[in-house]
Amino acid sequence: MAVVTRPAVLHLLLASLITVALWLQANIKLSRAKLQAVKEARVQRTQRKRVARLLEASRHWVAPEELEQRIHQALDQPLPFGFVEPLITRQHQRL
Repeated sequence: MAVVTRPAVLHLLLASLITVALWLQANIKLSRAKLQAVKEARVQRTQRKRVARLLEASRHWVAPEELEQRIHQALDQPLPFGFVEPLITRQHQRL
């Protein structure tokens, strides 16, 4: 059986500790990279959903080419939205 001296044991222990520290450091970096990838994927999903909502909403927008036509159409055929009717009935109820 070989005799292990105290400095040799300390050297092996130090080498083991350095190996463990490097392994832990690598795992921390890997965990941070995974977390960053998850965050980026979440941001991309949110952006895709936002773009999809905007595209869906934009289907009802007036195109610049037909803006003047729509203005004339709105002036020629105004639509009552009923904003005034509740005010009138409330005033009559107070009297």
